[in-house]
Amino acid sequence: MRLSDLHERSLANGLRTICMPHGDAPLAEVRLVVPELSETPRALFEAQLRAHLVTLHEGDPSVSLPDLEQSAVILGGSASPWATVLSGSCGADDLPRLLRYLSGAVTYSVVSAEATAREYETFAAQACASAAYPHVLAVDGLYQHLYGEHAAGNRAGTARYEATAPNEDSSVASSGGLGPQEALLLVVGGSLDPAEVFRHVEEHFGGWEGSTPGWVVPEVPALRPGPPTVMDVPGSSRAHVRLRAEAVPHDHELYAPLFLALNTLSGGAVSTRLTRNLRNENGYVYGANAFIDSFPGANLIAVEAETSITTAHEVLAGIAQELRGMADHPPSEEDFQAARRFAAGCMRTRLTSQAEVASALIDLALNGADPMELTEFGALLSRVTYDEVVDVAREYFAPERFTGVVCGDASLLGSPALIPNPTPDNELIEKVAL
Repeated sequence: MRLSDLHERSLANGLRTICMPHGDAPLAEVRLVVPELSETPRALFEAQLRAHLVTLHEGDPSVSLPDLEQSAVILGGSASPWATVLSGSCGADDLPRLLRYLSGAVTYSVVSAEATAREYETFAAQACASAAYPHVLAVDGLYQHLYGEHAAGNRAGTARYEATAPNEDSSVASSGGLGPQEALLLVVGGSLDPAEVFRHVEEHFGGWEGSTPGWVVPEVPALRPGPPTVMDVPGSSRAHVRLRAEAVPHDHELYAPLFLALNTLSGGAVSTRLTRNLRNENGYVYGANAFIDSFPGANLIAVEAETSITTAHEVLAGIAQELRGMADHPPSEEDFQAARRFAAGCMRTRLTSQAEVASALIDLALNGADPMELTEFGALLSRVTYDEVVDVAREYFAPERFTGVVCGDASLLGSPALIPNPTPDNELIEKVAL
């Protein structure tokens, strides 16, 4: 991907549009990211419900949902604590109609009371059901442990939404308060004419108004390192290990070396250090992963694994061993080059289809980075040296920098520790009855 492949234009109302012709398939992917802060589980639930409802809107008689569905247009809506995302996939010929429909979704959305009530019940049931899955509890427990009541602690907050909410909650407005300020519209498709796409965007979104302030990202507090906290799931025979430490921002000079250091540690390849230790040599896990966990206001080093409740301590010890080993016993030059080839290959593979390109660009936007950074990242990786990877691992991979959660039956887990003899006793986040 080259910078010249991306064409950009901003409307007077604050909407930024990026158009990328990609491939020869006569298909198009559209993503609309609209800033909207949801700081509580209930607010996030309602944002996700509204995002779904606006894809069902009936406000424009000239382009209806049944007509789009007959043309194999696929629509979806979702929300994070910081933004709402509307997405669509269509044939290239249907792109103008899809853009018009999405503009109606954010400017004059109309959804019947019957549909709103029906979808509310469905979403409430899904929120209740999600709380029965230990991996969902592990994610929610992790961010609660790291950030408490901060918006960043609400990343999986719908798992805590009370499904027994009062009936009047089903009247949640379907249109919400979405506005164009600092919103991003991405269009990726085969043989697109950017000038034509921008003309349609101006026609359909130029009149979009709203008083929302754009991105609102409360300052994210720094992590407090310490032993993993236990998330109690009585009767669970599995342990979900979720560890985090502070990383560096996307635009920091050490980001690319840190990215390659994590690829050397894990990266998804079967020969990487975590996999050799925890799976190949000891058989503790099916797989372990290390990556950069990004969201608006923070980047974190993430190390995750799932194991039997009886081997959780051994897995934590193995993770600590490999984190230290990146500094005490650095990877070979061959390991480093393999990690770089793996990262480059993943980028080329991931950016093959239009949907994957759209997802990669929108992921950056949702994580608080500029999508344009993707065009330069491959070149940044190619310039990273072996010594830079060793130095960044020595600085950022010390086990003492980490904290996190272990989700499982607390009566069997005891007090798991990433480092020997933790001074504070572990406290349970919550008892969860399945």
